[in-house]
Amino acid sequence: MNLFGEDPRILLFSLLFKLSNGKLPRIPYVNTASRDRFSLYLPSTRSAAYKRYLNQRIRKMLKLPSGPDAVTIAVTHRCPLRCPHCSAALFNKSEELSTKDIKRLITQCVDLGCYNITFTGGEPLIREDIVDLVKYAAEQHVVVQIFTSAANLNINLLENLRKAGLSSLHISLDSPCPHEHDSLRGVEGLFDKAILTIKAARRKGISVGISTYATHQAIKTGKLMELIRLAEKLKVNEVSIFELIPTGRLLHASHNVILTDDEKNHLRSLYVKHSHDPKRVKIWSWSYIEYDVRYAGLKYLLNPEALGCLAVRYMIHITADGYVTPCDFMPLSFGNVMDEPLTKIYRKMKNHPIFRRINNSCLMQNPDFREKYLLNISNESQLPYPIDDIRPP
Repeated sequence: MNLFGEDPRILLFSLLFKLSNGKLPRIPYVNTASRDRFSLYLPSTRSAAYKRYLNQRIRKMLKLPSGPDAVTIAVTHRCPLRCPHCSAALFNKSEELSTKDIKRLITQCVDLGCYNITFTGGEPLIREDIVDLVKYAAEQHVVVQIFTSAANLNINLLENLRKAGLSSLHISLDSPCPHEHDSLRGVEGLFDKAILTIKAARRKGISVGISTYATHQAIKTGKLMELIRLAEKLKVNEVSIFELIPTGRLLHASHNVILTDDEKNHLRSLYVKHSHDPKRVKIWSWSYIEYDVRYAGLKYLLNPEALGCLAVRYMIHITADGYVTPCDFMPLSFGNVMDEPLTKIYRKMKNHPIFRRINNSCLMQNPDFREKYLLNISNESQLPYPIDDIRPP
């Protein structure tokens, strides 16, 4: 896919971008993750990746053919933790992709127009070649992120990741309380290790985010706000607030784990409040990003970050053994990159009845979608489950 395509409208936007010299003015009352990045998920305005980002957004706005903005790649199944909310816990544990396989995959992602490669797991830092993979991805001019528990991090690895071109490091924190975090993750002392890692990464000039998830209890007790205050004290660049999704070990859990509308509105308000105050830590709230754009109201529709469900249209996920799923929370496989090119698999995904239209809110929280595609997946089934084997009622 050509960077700006052949459409004259794309060429016009390209010209305007070049004339501006790739520099965006700072806007009063708009918070950013850093001086040149609106969010850690987006590229620097001074980078070649920013042109790819503009290309993707413009193509989607004009309803032109486009690929995924971001690809999350689980580079390993292995993990020293046992988190109750893990989305990958029940995935098939067959042979992991080799270094050569992942590099070839990264190239295919870039060819689709992707500007964000995020390494996940398992615990991605268990991979002996993780620095090499980060370096290769950075050389393709994309945002390179790692989501980690920090369990396997040390100073030398941090420095090597920085030199390799890591764009940002996201550290998981489930609670502001050390004992509660360690209990949820199953490793004593992990909270303290995470805090030390955040401080060390910031000293080295690495952009750092805290990744957490919101629950009924965390919102009700105020612990989510405590965690945000801790993030501000640590001077991290951004806090990503996910919602607890019924997937992985929670795939067949009660729908009661899904946040209420009032709780989601609370998270959206936090996003807006922190977006307009540069003195606060930047918040990336998935309750806002995946807000139902049909009912969002003018103040959300005017903000391009309210996108509806991100699966397939904006992102895809690839498991450690090569299966391609719509996102890292949706355990449905559309093929394996070891059997066919990613381009062919992505075309199949976009042509599937689920994704031919824009899905206005998170599908994994949609009762009708869950009943049609997930309800009949047994607890004994290996995940991700082949989409072709599902016969919707």
